[in-house]
Amino acid sequence: MKAVGVRVERRVLAIRILAESPEGRPGLQPGGHAKEGQKMRVVRGLTLALVAVAVVAGVAAAKPKARRVKLYRAGEVFCTERTLVWGTGAVVIRDRCYVVGLVRNREGTFLAFLDPAVQVPPGQIVRLSTPAGAKLRGRIFYLVPVQTVVAVPVDTLVIVPVRIEEEDSRLTVILTGPQAPNLTVIFSVRF
Repeated sequence: MKAVGVRVERRVLAIRILAESPEGRPGLQPGGHAKEGQKMRVVRGLTLALVAVAVVAGVAAAKPKARRVKLYRAGEVFCTERTLVWGTGAVVIRDRCYVVGLVRNREGTFLAFLDPAVQVPPGQIVRLSTPAGAKLRGRIFYLVPVQTVVAVPVDTLVIVPVRIEEEDSRLTVILTGPQAPNLTVIFSVRF
């Protein structure tokens, strides 16, 4: 008996085993009984097939990485170990730390990634037209546009609490403060 082909396709294992007898009839030897050696080969072949099916099923059943969730209070430092990409061009550089805020100006509303050394009390609205606002404007690293209705006046910045959810190749930032409750921004993650 010889195994002609073993093929794994969509978790289905097809085995084709042909036994050739001296008379040319598959499966039987003279006298109508298969030899003991052939029986052992068939058992080994079936065992190998079952092992192959178990391996394929194990690979297919691999679970995705668990979602990691972390809450940051307003003003708490958020660090990212991976590059965050939003849309077609907004990039937040990896291996840096940020304070997350919300900026609203005449151009729109933005999720702001600020220098972690910024000392603004949580929830305090800073007017960008004041000298203190001008200093803060220079400490904003990235602005990511968001489309939402927010309870923040035009030309201001406010440091906000966020919820960060990290799952496989995406990172979700959810603003949890009263200024923009449940505002969600989803980033693609690059390693």
